[in-house]
Amino acid sequence: MNIQADQLSYDRQTQTYHAAGRVQLKRGNMTLLSDSLTWDTTSGEAVAAGHVKLSSPDGVLEGETLRLNTNTQLGSLSNGKGYVATKGSLSNVKGGAAANKFYLTGRQIDKTGPQSYRIEYGSVTSCSGDVPSWKFGAKELTVTVDGFARAKNALFYLKNIPILYIPYIAYP
Repeated sequence: MNIQADQLSYDRQTQTYHAAGRVQLKRGNMTLLSDSLTWDTTSGEAVAAGHVKLSSPDGVLEGETLRLNTNTQLGSLSNGKGYVATKGSLSNVKGGAAANKFYLTGRQIDKTGPQSYRIEYGSVTSCSGDVPSWKFGAKELTVTVDGFARAKNALFYLKNIPILYIPYIAYP
């Protein structure tokens, strides 16, 4: 684990790092950037706030606040967006960019397993861009990369136009 910041302190009693200003936490191939960070070395719990960006070979997520267990790689991102690469695309990388991605947005994005996510008040699509060609939006979505996306109270959008209401859907 490597932490860099404009200000960095360590509390020996609680075994906790406190970092502020251009924070960068690196562990293996994962990089976490933020304005501030608190990291408990005993539990592995990290809380990052302000311009949060989490990058790994699996994808990139950005948002306001992130709670992440650095040991399990599970956590929760508020007001987030980003993408996760599908397993098949990881072997077809050209120029550092994965060919197949799931793009996620949500008021809250929870990583619930190695390849699974739960999204509140968000959307999922395989199209890039600020206004994707299509997307599913819902109050609650669960996504398993290379598996299914499930949604309750979903809307299917073409561009930003809602086309179809679906009480429950599993995709594909």
